[in-house]
Amino acid sequence: MSKNEDLFEKSFNCPVCGYKFKALKVRSRKIRVTHRDPDGCAHFIGENPYFYNISICPECGYAATEDRFESIGFERKEIITERITPNWQKRDINRERDIEDAINTHKIALHQALITDDTRQYIGLLAMFLAWLYRYIEDTKNERKFLEYALDNFQKSYESEAFTKSFPIERCAFLIGEIFNTFKKYDDAVKWYNIALEHSSLNPGMEKQIRERWQIVSQARRRE
Repeated sequence: MSKNEDLFEKSFNCPVCGYKFKALKVRSRKIRVTHRDPDGCAHFIGENPYFYNISICPECGYAATEDRFESIGFERKEIITERITPNWQKRDINRERDIEDAINTHKIALHQALITDDTRQYIGLLAMFLAWLYRYIEDTKNERKFLEYALDNFQKSYESEAFTKSFPIERCAFLIGEIFNTFKKYDDAVKWYNIALEHSSLNPGMEKQIRERWQIVSQARRRE
């Protein structure tokens, strides 16, 4: 599928229609991060693994992140079959991707998450990835649009959903604070950093990061 040695083919068995296909992913040893923005957005040399976040079944059109691809219940599967597959133009978009492909595949996954009533956490994370992708190309209008959408969903998730080790409650609160900081709403940012620090499950690295951001934003608030 690709002669790019930084990529490899991963096999998938679609949980919706049973179709077997392969999708490109970036080899972990080839991922080279130059730096990360405060909200976690990584910048890479070479292949960007965010471009390959979403796997899409060429046959039925089902799309999801790799960690969520097989986690689909009966009701959501029915919705994909009834509302996505009939309108899907069969094609393989698991090839090498550029920034436009990455944006398009994330939007496909976000659309499906919305119509299948997936968790606010997952919807918020997809929106966050879209904001980061638009950040790469300095499209500030769309970056802000999807940051606002991520913020709304993370806040609703905090209020009503259970959290997991892969996305703990303090991470959710921290991201809410970071988005408020991006919007220069420093009082709200500090409030959510404090909420994040209240949770006892914080690991030392996460706590250090939040305290550093709290100090920076508190200083910015005083300068206003």
